[in-house]
Amino acid sequence: MPSPATPEVRDYRNGPSGAGTQEPVTFRHFTDSGVSTSWWPPDMSGAKSGDVVIMSGNLWLKLSVDGGQTFSDLAFTDLFAEEKDYGGWGCDQVVHYVPSIDCFVLYVQAFKGKSGANNEKNVVKIALASPADLKKYKGGKLAWRRQWHFSSDTFGLGSTWMDFPDVSYGDRYLYANTNTFAFDGTATPPGDTFQGKLFFELPLADLVAGRSLSFYFAFIQEKNFTFGSPTQNIGPKNYWAAHMSNSRMRVYSSKGDDADYFWRDRDVSNWPMTADITSAAPDFGDWISADHRIIGSTRVNNQLWFAWSAGSGDGGHGGFSFPQAHIQIAKFDIGNNYSLIEQTQVWNAKTAFAYPCLTTNSDNEVGISLAWGGGSDYASHAVGILGDFVVWFGKESVLTAQTLVPVLDAKGKPVLNPDGTPKQKPISRWGDFVHVRLAQPDTRFFSAFGYAVIASPETSSNAAEYLYVEFGRERQVQQPPR
Repeated sequence: MPSPATPEVRDYRNGPSGAGTQEPVTFRHFTDSGVSTSWWPPDMSGAKSGDVVIMSGNLWLKLSVDGGQTFSDLAFTDLFAEEKDYGGWGCDQVVHYVPSIDCFVLYVQAFKGKSGANNEKNVVKIALASPADLKKYKGGKLAWRRQWHFSSDTFGLGSTWMDFPDVSYGDRYLYANTNTFAFDGTATPPGDTFQGKLFFELPLADLVAGRSLSFYFAFIQEKNFTFGSPTQNIGPKNYWAAHMSNSRMRVYSSKGDDADYFWRDRDVSNWPMTADITSAAPDFGDWISADHRIIGSTRVNNQLWFAWSAGSGDGGHGGFSFPQAHIQIAKFDIGNNYSLIEQTQVWNAKTAFAYPCLTTNSDNEVGISLAWGGGSDYASHAVGILGDFVVWFGKESVLTAQTLVPVLDAKGKPVLNPDGTPKQKPISRWGDFVHVRLAQPDTRFFSAFGYAVIASPETSSNAAEYLYVEFGRERQVQQPPR
């Protein structure tokens, strides 16, 4: 049986609300930071420290020095040297703020190489900037002077490239992981196939000092697993998880100064695992187009919470049939041999939910950033605090973002129109991710990064309006008596 349904998606501008004895959710900022017609998809990330906020998307950066009320554009190509050895700087930026070293961390990857020795390989950049330097240099290149590059060859990956990263931090290490892909001739049409999960653990003291790095890394070559992101709020250890099936998960742990890493397999309740999670919007047949990778992960005291997108339907064996795509959350007890505590969902009979990101505040509340839509609603961004059974938006999309891609035949060759031009088809995908972080230094509050799809001011096509949301409770949550 599922957890209680999330009854509605609510516009925060209609007034705050709590759940039961909870204090109402307060929205300190809801900022529209600008419009772009370059969409596919934004992959929103960011972080906050005091009055400095960094917001990122696919190869763009924005800086706020007034706590997220206004943002200015930072030209990525002016900040960082052009990448010429592989496919050029590309996408999937991830931003975090690490309070113990008072620095923002930026991760960005290059496209895979197109020819020569670096074909099917790529490189990733990790750069640091302090809030003081970002203000002093107005976000310029001197603020990001501490940089490191890690290539496929750094990790001995052969003709394999890195994609879909995430980062978190502990008390002494920065934890990064990424999926890996390679062309092995088995995909139909020909393309790149998943190879496994790479993770590496970088000493924070060496990063902040700008030194060369000595660190551990590992490559987990489990091609049939669906891996997830590293856990937020972790302390001395790094945690992440993978789906082995729709009823079993593998929970991993590692520690930056330990040459070994560990895992254990645990049963979960069956859930609807589909190759492509879909939801129809008013103007398009599918706005989600995602798989079930575990992109939400956080620690709450001695519990690990993992969240992922799931399809509609049941998980087999006569279980509950979810009417829409939804979010599954599995909770494990670290102190009790990682036993499953419970499995909950974010779901609704009329609305689809997907792309969850989680983090835990100083009151041990879990904030969530996600996408919602379907039926009569266009795909939009929302935030909330788990347990309130309501998520909030500040701006709804007015259409589904679409782009055109070539139609390929069974051999991977472009299909041509009668006039000889390449045949194209429209597709849509909301993600790959939206993020939620702690609104440092007031760690009762959360900072979230999302977007709305609007009609382009210049053309009839879609555009992305980037959003910054700061939310939380002004007073500590009153815990019910036990």
